[in-house]
Amino acid sequence: MTMLQPAPNQDDGDRPDAYAEHGDGISDQDTPVSHRRVLLLYRLMTESRIPEKIAEWTQAARVGYQGGRDRALSDVAILVVILILALENAPLHFKQGANILHHRLLPESRRLLQLGDDNVWQHWYDRFQNGYGRLIGLMNPSPTNGHERQTQEHEKRRKHRRDVDDAELTAQMQDRLDWFCNELLQASVRARPGLLDGWAGNITIDATAFRVFTKGRDSEEFANIEPDAGWYRRTSSHEDTTDSKKARTLFYGFEMHIVTPASNTGDSSLDTFVKPAIGISMGAPSKDVSAKGFEAIRRAFDSFSNYMRGGIVVADKGYFANSDPENLQLPVRNLGMGFITDYKYDQLGPIGEIGGAIQIEGHLYCPATPLNLQWATKRARSHGPHLKRYPRIDETTFWKWIVARGPWRVPAKERPDANGTIPYRCPAIGPSAKILCPELRPKDYAMNKDKPGRIKVQASRLPKHPDRICTATSIHVKRTHLPKFRQDMIYLSVAWFLLYRSGRNFIEGYNAYVKDGTKAAVGNPEKRKARGYAKQYVMVTSLLLASNLRLIEAHIRKQQLPTILPAKKNTMRRREATLGHTVPASDHPKRPNGITNGFLEDINSLDDEDD
Repeated sequence: MTMLQPAPNQDDGDRPDAYAEHGDGISDQDTPVSHRRVLLLYRLMTESRIPEKIAEWTQAARVGYQGGRDRALSDVAILVVILILALENAPLHFKQGANILHHRLLPESRRLLQLGDDNVWQHWYDRFQNGYGRLIGLMNPSPTNGHERQTQEHEKRRKHRRDVDDAELTAQMQDRLDWFCNELLQASVRARPGLLDGWAGNITIDATAFRVFTKGRDSEEFANIEPDAGWYRRTSSHEDTTDSKKARTLFYGFEMHIVTPASNTGDSSLDTFVKPAIGISMGAPSKDVSAKGFEAIRRAFDSFSNYMRGGIVVADKGYFANSDPENLQLPVRNLGMGFITDYKYDQLGPIGEIGGAIQIEGHLYCPATPLNLQWATKRARSHGPHLKRYPRIDETTFWKWIVARGPWRVPAKERPDANGTIPYRCPAIGPSAKILCPELRPKDYAMNKDKPGRIKVQASRLPKHPDRICTATSIHVKRTHLPKFRQDMIYLSVAWFLLYRSGRNFIEGYNAYVKDGTKAAVGNPEKRKARGYAKQYVMVTSLLLASNLRLIEAHIRKQQLPTILPAKKNTMRRREATLGHTVPASDHPKRPNGITNGFLEDINSLDDEDD
């Protein structure tokens, strides 16, 4: 049997040590970081309000504490290193940050960040890890022990202390964290003047959920190591569910609410401004959606109110349709903004009334509006058990009835006053009346009866006890009247479709962009292994900032391209895209929702079907 023989002994002095010659960073990225990149990120941080605010928080935390030597790693340097990793699509790990601090920065970058000449890698790792923890500690509303799982009893006491005993401190820290992350994100936009020039203030908001580095399992004895996260559950139709067995998408993590600028008119080819994320907030999936959504809107508004005041918020039914008006609709209107949204099935048709005028899908209509027109949308979407009560109608009939509903809409007499109150008048009043009501509006009937295209109210459709909309010259609708379902464009009009579709498409595309595994990869939990709500919040914000920088760079490059084709002329007036005025069907032969026949306009040939 042949035995393997050991290699002959060598004199250590004669054998070169390949590892020693290489030094630290054998398996890590070894490319030096460009100084111009470091300089850009350094300017983003130092020209923002972040260093001043951190110094203020630090001073407040050190009241009564004297002494201590200067830190070898500043907070600005920590943020610059994190942003370098985010731009490189590298994991946001302390080891990767330590590599940058130890051997990947050029001498001029080290002087800029005021780094010493320490050659011990472990020292930089400890400084980076401890410095990041210290920075987060200045604004952490929910501190946890992220190194080991805690018992259920310990976690219960921690949450009681956070939410009850220290509620005021928790609110202060949450405010700090939201401010910091939004200031960090917005620094990318403020760094280049003119990026938002031409923007009319419309915004779109959506939530994107992302995993955390844990399986999310609780036991009878131990709580989850990420106790502030939650389960994200969606069915095959993307509906939220609490039943994990019905969920097609199921994971444990957080949810980021993101605000970006939206198109001025619904035609993105006419927009000359960039559309980065300008407002964010974060929480557990499907928890406090309206409050978190408004927080993101408010943070964006605080910095860009000169653009946003008077604009439109575009959001899906996950926000306005599911919220209490006091948490979202009324605060948005208090900012001087309007909104457009979609509705859930049980929110379609007539819901509520003001002065006798009935509210149908966000707008007021004459109480004599035929029932088939009132329930048109609900019957078009009817399915399953609803079919018996609301027989389904085909697409052609649906659009026919939607157009026919237009003349019955109660028009506004004037623009809102300083308090948001709007006067509305009966649609049968005045020389421009579209409705003829001989019983209740005889003078106006005599004035308009011979004009073509007018619709006569059937006596059987009149209310038995007419309210102010039928007896007075106007009704005054306050901001607080039926606020949940009111919106600022005519639901399903061309202008509504243009702005809603473009806004929703862009924000969904932005969410996909930041989750792209070749770019920010926000959805990859292995890039963010630090534990805790606040640490995750800052890391995801850093990834979003890197995405903003990529969008801004693409926008700058596009501006540098020579113009070959003439710019497309904007045929839609701004007031038509922002104040609810519909565009004639002849201007849009192909409807934004894919219907090629456009609106059917022969409203006098309709059957008055009252089923």
